[in-house]
Amino acid sequence: METKDLLATATIGSSFGIRGEVKVYPNNEGHDYLKNVRKVVLLLSNGSVRQVEIIGKRVVGGQLLCSFQGYDAPEKAKELARAIMLVPRENAYPLKDGEVYVADLIGCSLVYQERVLATVVATIDGPQGLLLEAKGENGVNHLVPYLSAYVGATDIQAKTIQLRVDWILA
Repeated sequence: METKDLLATATIGSSFGIRGEVKVYPNNEGHDYLKNVRKVVLLLSNGSVRQVEIIGKRVVGGQLLCSFQGYDAPEKAKELARAIMLVPRENAYPLKDGEVYVADLIGCSLVYQERVLATVVATIDGPQGLLLEAKGENGVNHLVPYLSAYVGATDIQAKTIQLRVDWILA
Protein backbone atom coordinates (compact mmCIF):
# COMPACT_ATOMS: atom_id res chain seq x y z
CA MET A 1 0.00 0.00 0.00
CA GLU A 2 1.43 3.38 -1.04
CA THR A 3 1.54 6.07 1.66
CA LYS A 4 0.28 8.66 -0.85
CA ASP A 5 -3.06 6.80 -0.84
CA LEU A 6 -3.36 7.08 2.95
CA LEU A 7 -4.49 9.83 5.31
CA ALA A 8 -2.70 10.87 8.50
CA THR A 9 -5.18 10.26 11.27
CA ALA A 10 -3.24 10.29 14.55
CA THR A 11 0.15 10.68 16.21
CA ILE A 12 1.68 8.07 18.48
CA GLY A 13 2.82 9.38 21.84
CA SER A 14 4.86 7.82 24.60
CA SER A 15 4.58 4.26 25.83
CA PHE A 16 2.13 3.56 28.66
CA GLY A 17 2.41 0.86 31.28
CA ILE A 18 4.32 -2.40 31.07
CA ARG A 19 2.47 -4.15 28.20
CA GLY A 20 3.81 -2.09 25.30
CA GLU A 21 0.77 0.13 24.91
CA VAL A 22 1.23 3.62 23.47
CA LYS A 23 -0.80 6.79 23.77
CA VAL A 24 -2.57 7.75 20.55
CA TYR A 25 -3.51 11.35 19.77
CA PRO A 26 -6.12 11.55 16.98
CA ASN A 27 -5.96 14.50 14.59
CA ASN A 28 -9.66 15.16 15.16
CA GLU A 29 -12.36 15.24 17.82
CA GLY A 30 -12.74 11.58 18.58
CA HIS A 31 -11.33 8.11 18.10
CA ASP A 32 -14.45 5.95 17.65
CA TYR A 33 -13.70 5.66 13.92
CA LEU A 34 -10.59 3.62 14.81
CA LYS A 35 -12.51 0.88 16.64
CA ASN A 36 -12.78 -1.36 13.54
CA VAL A 37 -9.33 -0.57 12.12
CA ARG A 38 -6.92 -3.49 12.43
CA LYS A 39 -3.99 -2.61 10.16
CA VAL A 40 -2.35 0.79 9.89
CA VAL A 41 0.79 2.22 8.41
CA LEU A 42 3.14 4.10 10.71
CA LEU A 43 5.46 6.79 9.40
CA LEU A 44 8.21 6.65 12.01
CA SER A 45 10.15 9.70 13.17
CA ASN A 46 13.28 8.38 11.38
CA GLY A 47 11.39 8.44 8.06
CA SER A 48 10.85 4.71 7.73
CA VAL A 49 7.41 3.20 7.13
CA ARG A 50 5.94 0.12 8.83
CA GLN A 51 2.65 -1.64 8.38
CA VAL A 52 1.49 -2.88 11.78
CA GLU A 53 -1.50 -4.66 13.22
CA ILE A 54 -3.40 -3.15 16.13
CA ILE A 55 -3.96 -5.95 18.64
CA GLY A 56 -5.52 -3.93 21.43
CA LYS A 57 -7.32 -0.67 22.09
CA ARG A 58 -8.67 0.84 25.25
CA VAL A 59 -9.43 4.23 26.74
CA VAL A 60 -8.04 5.31 30.11
CA GLY A 61 -9.20 8.67 31.45
CA GLY A 62 -10.19 9.80 27.95
CA GLN A 63 -6.78 8.81 26.53
CA LEU A 64 -6.77 6.26 23.70
CA LEU A 65 -4.18 3.53 24.17
CA CYS A 66 -3.21 1.03 21.48
CA SER A 67 -0.94 -1.98 21.36
CA PHE A 68 0.64 -3.28 18.18
CA GLN A 69 1.76 -6.74 17.10
CA GLY A 70 5.49 -7.11 17.80
CA TYR A 71 5.64 -4.21 20.26
CA ASP A 72 4.73 -5.93 23.51
CA ALA A 73 7.24 -4.26 25.84
CA PRO A 74 7.65 -0.59 26.79
CA GLU A 75 11.21 -0.53 25.43
CA LYS A 76 10.02 -1.79 22.04
CA ALA A 77 6.95 0.49 22.02
CA LYS A 78 9.20 3.54 22.53
CA GLU A 79 10.38 3.03 18.92
CA LEU A 80 6.91 4.17 17.81
CA ALA A 81 6.92 7.52 19.66
CA ARG A 82 6.16 10.48 17.37
CA ALA A 83 5.07 8.16 14.52
CA ILE A 84 2.22 9.32 12.30
CA MET A 85 -0.60 6.81 11.93
CA LEU A 86 -1.85 6.51 8.35
CA VAL A 87 -5.07 4.79 7.31
CA PRO A 88 -6.97 4.27 4.04
CA ARG A 89 -9.51 7.02 3.33
CA GLU A 90 -12.43 4.68 4.07
CA ASN A 91 -11.11 4.16 7.62
CA ALA A 92 -10.40 7.83 8.33
CA TYR A 93 -12.47 10.13 10.51
CA PRO A 94 -15.84 10.70 8.80
CA LEU A 95 -16.14 14.30 7.63
CA LYS A 96 -18.97 16.55 8.73
CA ASP A 97 -20.59 19.07 6.39
CA GLY A 98 -18.08 21.72 5.39
CA GLU A 99 -15.03 19.74 6.55
CA VAL A 100 -12.20 18.57 4.30
CA TYR A 101 -9.15 16.40 4.76
CA VAL A 102 -6.02 18.55 4.92
CA ALA A 103 -4.31 16.27 2.39
CA ASP A 104 -6.98 17.19 -0.17
CA LEU A 105 -6.05 20.89 -0.01
CA ILE A 106 -2.70 20.28 -1.69
CA GLY A 107 -2.98 21.00 -5.39
CA CYS A 108 -5.99 23.29 -4.99
CA SER A 109 -5.97 26.60 -6.86
CA LEU A 110 -6.47 29.79 -4.85
CA VAL A 111 -9.02 31.81 -6.80
CA TYR A 112 -9.97 35.46 -6.42
CA GLN A 113 -12.80 36.83 -8.58
CA GLU A 114 -12.51 33.88 -11.02
CA ARG A 115 -8.76 34.34 -11.46
CA VAL A 116 -6.26 31.71 -10.25
CA LEU A 117 -3.60 33.48 -8.19
CA ALA A 118 -1.69 30.56 -6.67
CA THR A 119 -1.63 26.81 -6.09
CA VAL A 120 -1.39 25.11 -2.68
CA VAL A 121 1.86 23.13 -2.53
CA ALA A 122 1.90 22.23 1.19
CA THR A 123 0.17 22.80 4.51
CA ILE A 124 1.66 23.84 7.84
CA ASP A 125 0.12 23.61 11.30
CA GLY A 126 0.32 27.19 12.53
CA PRO A 127 -0.23 28.47 16.06
CA GLN A 128 -3.74 29.74 15.27
CA GLY A 129 -4.70 27.22 12.63
CA LEU A 130 -3.76 25.71 9.34
CA LEU A 131 -1.53 27.64 6.93
CA LEU A 132 -1.58 27.00 3.20
CA GLU A 133 1.79 27.29 1.49
CA ALA A 134 0.90 28.52 -1.98
CA LYS A 135 3.08 29.13 -5.02
CA GLY A 136 1.99 32.32 -6.75
CA GLU A 137 1.83 32.87 -10.48
CA ASN A 138 5.17 34.71 -10.18
CA GLY A 139 6.81 31.66 -8.57
CA VAL A 140 6.93 33.20 -5.10
CA ASN A 141 5.65 31.14 -2.15
CA HIS A 142 3.11 32.68 0.24
CA LEU A 143 1.55 31.56 3.51
CA VAL A 144 -2.23 31.92 3.61
CA PRO A 145 -4.14 31.28 6.84
CA TYR A 146 -6.93 28.79 6.21
CA LEU A 147 -9.36 30.97 8.16
CA SER A 148 -12.75 32.30 7.09
CA ALA A 149 -11.42 35.90 7.12
CA TYR A 150 -9.16 35.00 4.17
CA VAL A 151 -10.70 32.00 2.43
CA GLY A 152 -14.25 31.24 1.39
CA ALA A 153 -15.68 28.14 -0.23
CA THR A 154 -13.44 25.12 -0.73
CA ASP A 155 -14.43 22.79 -3.56
CA ILE A 156 -12.31 19.63 -3.34
CA GLN A 157 -13.89 18.15 -6.49
CA ALA A 158 -12.97 21.24 -8.54
CA LYS A 159 -9.68 21.64 -6.58
CA THR A 160 -10.42 25.32 -5.85
CA ILE A 161 -10.36 27.51 -2.76
CA GLN A 162 -11.99 30.92 -3.05
CA LEU A 163 -10.00 33.81 -1.59
CA ARG A 164 -11.93 36.59 0.15
CA VAL A 165 -9.00 39.02 -0.30
CA ASP A 166 -6.25 39.15 -2.89
CA TRP A 167 -3.79 41.24 -0.87
CA ILE A 168 -2.88 38.13 1.16
CA LEU A 169 -0.70 37.10 -1.81
CA ALA A 170 1.00 40.49 -2.23
